[in-house]
Amino acid sequence: MAAPRTVTHLVSSQHLTSKLRQCITTPIEGESHAEKIYRERSAEVDKWHHEFWVKHNVDYMREKNDYTVWYRTRYQLDQSDRVPPEEMAKFNKMFLDRKLESHKQYNRTWWKYNLELSFLGAKAFIYAFLGGR
Repeated sequence: MAAPRTVTHLVSSQHLTSKLRQCITTPIEGESHAEKIYRERSAEVDKWHHEFWVKHNVDYMREKNDYTVWYRTRYQLDQSDRVPPEEMAKFNKMFLDRKLESHKQYNRTWWKYNLELSFLGAKAFIYAFLGGR
């Protein structure tokens, strides 16, 4: 009987900017071509996902900072004064409205990648289950 095959996943703590936990999957000893394709494509999709959220969150933090500076200046508030939650809700709505198209595109692409990875994962599983190398 063959030794069990194990997959090692290394999962990081939350990334400071993207807020995602990044995952590294090490190659399995004797992995099939299908398993290798699945693992590599999964890593590419994870990288794309991470880069999208880094850019989005950097934009958010920059614009949020600009908005709070503008608000404090307009209403002559001290640096220590907090912008009221109602005003931050307005900012968040404006920000998300501006990002709506990029979020739609992100979701369409994410679904496409998920379907692709589902197919590649199923192919790798079936190939391994049938004993193909």
